Amino acid sequence: MFAWKACLDILPVKANLIKKCIPLTDRCEVCGEGVETVRHCLFQCEFAERVWLAAGLDHLWQLGLTCDFFAWIWRISSSHGSAVLGLVFSMCWGIWLHHNQVIFAKTNSCAGEVASIALNSFSTLSDAQDILPQIASLASLPAWLPPDVGVFMLNYDGAIG
Repeated sequence: MFAWKACLDILPVKANLIKKCIPLTDRCEVCGEGVETVRHCLFQCEFAERVWLAAGLDHLWQLGLTCDFFAWIWRISSSHGSAVLGLVFSMCWGIWLHHNQVIFAKTNSCAGEVASIALNSFSTLSDAQDILPQIASLASLPAWLPPDVGVFMLNYDGAIG
């Protein structure tokens, strides 16, 4: 959902909320400098830049400096493939989560911490995708059949503590 909303430029950033007549100042809550747009939150904000640098992904970040979010995603998808695209979305999600924590929880993390959390999230997702073929093979198990007439079946759960 996040990626879709970011690509369509409909994330609830201040610039979009102001368009809906919600009375706000347009300044970014994280840096206090730029107008809070999707592009600003994920690329132009000095904090976002530090996150991309801390993750060692400044070469990908730089591809987005001259275009909108969707065009940037298209560039990365075309030139780097889906694995890198997943990494980029994980980084953007981490930056977005930090943005929301600053606004709603009044907490602030360092760029290295946000980068580390985003990279770990991507690693966890990649590991989960690696086991998907094993899980899919479970779907080939025979379907449950009712017992023969006159035979009762009892299902139960148990736990060992």
